[in-house]
Amino acid sequence: MAPKMGLVVLVSRYELGGDRCDGLLAATKQSLTEAGIEVVSGERSVENVADALAICDQFKNSGITSLAIVDATWQSDSLKYLFTQELGLPTLYWATPYPETLSIACVQHFSSILKLQNIPFQYVYGLPYDEAAVNKAVLVAKAGHILDRLANARVALVGPRNYWRIAGAMDMVNEEWEFSKKFGTTIVHLEMEEITDIAQEVSDDQARNVLEELASRTGKVNANDETLLWSAKVYLGTKAIVEKYKLDVVVGECYPRYSGLLNLAASWLGDEGLVVETEGDLSGAVVQYVLNTAAAGDEVANATILAEAGNFDDENNHFNFAHEGSTATAYAEDINEVRVEQLGDDGTQVCFRAKPMEKVTVCSLVGSAGQYKMLVANASTVKASQEEWDAAGIRLYAKLRFNEKPSKIMDTAINEGVGHHWLIKEGDYAGLVQVVCDYLQVGTLRIR
Repeated sequence: MAPKMGLVVLVSRYELGGDRCDGLLAATKQSLTEAGIEVVSGERSVENVADALAICDQFKNSGITSLAIVDATWQSDSLKYLFTQELGLPTLYWATPYPETLSIACVQHFSSILKLQNIPFQYVYGLPYDEAAVNKAVLVAKAGHILDRLANARVALVGPRNYWRIAGAMDMVNEEWEFSKKFGTTIVHLEMEEITDIAQEVSDDQARNVLEELASRTGKVNANDETLLWSAKVYLGTKAIVEKYKLDVVVGECYPRYSGLLNLAASWLGDEGLVVETEGDLSGAVVQYVLNTAAAGDEVANATILAEAGNFDDENNHFNFAHEGSTATAYAEDINEVRVEQLGDDGTQVCFRAKPMEKVTVCSLVGSAGQYKMLVANASTVKASQEEWDAAGIRLYAKLRFNEKPSKIMDTAINEGVGHHWLIKEGDYAGLVQVVCDYLQVGTLRIR
């Protein structure tokens, strides 16, 4: 689904340059459409309050998730206020480089108001076909789409509720309320038994059919037959609760009781575009959801790699990340190399070396009490040797190369309190994640 952006031109009959407004609207719409954005343009240029309110009403019923306002001339800031208050969407303010219009001064004026009101925004300066301006508008449109999805997402926390409290909430802890307020996501409390009870009703024949269907993205199985059948049943149980509650993300309880229970199901479902986080990491799961949404429509894997730092080597400039393994096998260079290993009594781990990728985006979110920050980095993955994989315990393994020394990156992570879960996504989405964070007013630690 293409991001849908509203587009409107503001103009004053008392200022110079207003005769360009129709041309600016048409040219900007064309350039954004050619860039892959579904544009809903205002039915008229906005000269007064009546025009502004009419366009607001039009946009409210259009399904737009972001807005671009082009200043053809200087005009009253009270008109922009109407769009801010009525729509409340991620907005791009577009200034044109015609000197007689004072368009950039108008954008600067309104941005000073937005700063005072602590309202996030983006702006550009250029003509409708200016490549940098169009690219920025595309980022805002995509960010608006992601933020809309995020605000409407249902995230299941699967595991025991917190029946204790310290001057705060009980069934839900304060941190959950704070997270929901900041990111808009709805947290749904479920128990692991909701999955396992359904799984227990699945027949062995049904499970074998699942295994046959998913064999092409499973790899070599070293887990015992009973565990493999149970994983297939858990896969169906997880899909059932996703359908029942209309979930977008599943965050599962892990060890000691359920270690590895969801790992193989998470790998299979990751290839199908569903985020299943297997270690109770809600923030990490939401970052995966953001990255997957950012990549929607691109020719990259549906899933995101979850890993932890194993070691790093400044001399050879690489970081080694590993994990017990729950990542989609689309990230393996060769499906025949993937190994599904036994983990505990009835769990699994999905083990492979991540394929070489020229560009990946690396993120990690941390924070509390409404104050959050996101590490956002660009890197590439390089092929790991068999010896390196052996040394890491033959688990999920990703060898990354950043543009900075690994020790400097780790210094930043530790000194800034970044969590140990790193999310790795094929493709370059760092700029888009930055814009999403800007609108959410989440600080970023950029590693370029």
